[in-house]
Amino acid sequence: MKLFRVPNIRLLSCVGVAVTVSAVTLTSPASAQDAKEAMAAFIDANATSYAAVAQEIWELAEVGYMETESSEKLQGMLRSAGFEIASGVAGIPTAFVAEYGGGGPVIGIMGEYDALPGINQSRSAERDPIPGKIAGHACGHHLFGTGSVAAALAVKEWLDETGAPGTIRVYGTPAEEGGAGKVYLYTSNPDVASGDGMAMAYRAGATLANMEFMQFHPTVLYIAGSSRHLITEAVRGEGALLRDASGHRFMPDYNPAAELAPRDVVSQAITEQMAQTHHPCVYLDLSHLDTDFVRGRFPHIARVWAEFGLDITRDRVPVRPGAHYMIGGVTTDEYGRTSLPGLWAAGEVTSTGLHGANRLGGNSLSDLLVFGKRAGQYAAEYAKDNSAAAVEDSAVADTIKWALAPIERQETEGATESPYQIQYDLQDTMQELVGIVRTQQEMDQAVDKIAALKQRADQAAAPGNREYNPGWHTALDLHNLLTVSEAVARAAAQRQESRGAHFREDYPDKDEEWGKTSLVVKKGSDGKMDVSREPVMEIPGELQAIIEENR
Repeated sequence: MKLFRVPNIRLLSCVGVAVTVSAVTLTSPASAQDAKEAMAAFIDANATSYAAVAQEIWELAEVGYMETESSEKLQGMLRSAGFEIASGVAGIPTAFVAEYGGGGPVIGIMGEYDALPGINQSRSAERDPIPGKIAGHACGHHLFGTGSVAAALAVKEWLDETGAPGTIRVYGTPAEEGGAGKVYLYTSNPDVASGDGMAMAYRAGATLANMEFMQFHPTVLYIAGSSRHLITEAVRGEGALLRDASGHRFMPDYNPAAELAPRDVVSQAITEQMAQTHHPCVYLDLSHLDTDFVRGRFPHIARVWAEFGLDITRDRVPVRPGAHYMIGGVTTDEYGRTSLPGLWAAGEVTSTGLHGANRLGGNSLSDLLVFGKRAGQYAAEYAKDNSAAAVEDSAVADTIKWALAPIERQETEGATESPYQIQYDLQDTMQELVGIVRTQQEMDQAVDKIAALKQRADQAAAPGNREYNPGWHTALDLHNLLTVSEAVARAAAQRQESRGAHFREDYPDKDEEWGKTSLVVKKGSDGKMDVSREPVMEIPGELQAIIEENR
């Protein structure tokens, strides 16, 4: 257990195990060391029960934004100890804030409890997959979440025994990580997916490519507070039907493959159907399928739907497309090298050409595994032969000044803009003008609106302290979000054809000449964004032969 002291707030982190309150009490300490020892003793006395809860969460292995039971277990522990619980915080069903006590100081404790998809390992040191398991706690979040609750309970007991003033808050934090989906209003990505890597690389002088290709997933849960729950294609693969607000099954009207059509086709069809019906969503229907099969095949999704009072076997569930995967990004070669000497990149931040114009499901793993290894290997070799670049003190000082500006701005200086409002206006602009169905006029409007939003972002104010100031974080995020959004809008406006994840209503067909071209985004000598056409790399002969064989 570590106690970090900063002005106005104390942050307690504890890696351990936690749950019920035993008969062991915390005596009034004579010193900070005595307090630490007393709280550690309290946790040790309850270690067995805490370990049992951690094991239960490990067994559940619920992935990000679907940690329904894991979150409830932790909330239940806190609720039984007298904490007041606010569930569904920030519109995320599995997020919560638990609070106990009153007055200052405020003790904030963060806990995570999400598992990682595709991991099904037992506790063995050898590779030992668990049959039927689709996720696992490779990062130890079953311990993290439970340990954080244990810490909160220990501090609560100490406050009760000593009568000391203070407030404890436990921030239940679901999910993590992501790409650049945050530039859109509706997305399957977590809140941190703000395109930071792409924006930072661009500002440093690296080139971006294929930014117009943002893949949209057709079925993201559309319930207030739950826009980031992705409903996998497997649901439609097992026979789920898409219906509009009137109950009409509309996909056969658009494509012979109906619900089994590619993601971009289904997303476009849903968008058109919503426009025709003047309704903000469509509905997934599994009511015609065998009840036991559905519940056995999709237990996690069933639990998520149940949180909102919906029965997966009976009720139609509202969905709509959401930004899902950024196909474009920082340009790299086959070794993960970018156009900027000394910079390597791998994963969703990059544009490798591996995904073409529309990523296949699961193909991002190849991107990570192949190019992640190569980028790490060659970056390490480069580092052996090259020293770190010098950084001028003045540059550091300027960056610090820029970063602190939103906190220091006051309304009397004319800085009345809310970073949250600017972010919403940007997301709404991208959703409406550079979304699934695009036109030249709308994208030109988007570029103009983004320019205006940049000016507003430079005046965003986030008064408060540095320790916990989400408005400050949002104000800083804006600069990355705006950079990525501008790159997407400008590239999409230039590609006058429809291809893969990029659909132009005014240019609905593929153009073979455009198929030979990549759009490259870089910062010009005047500091403005420049978009140019460059020929795509030639396909190696052996791969071209495979393509020809399968036409």
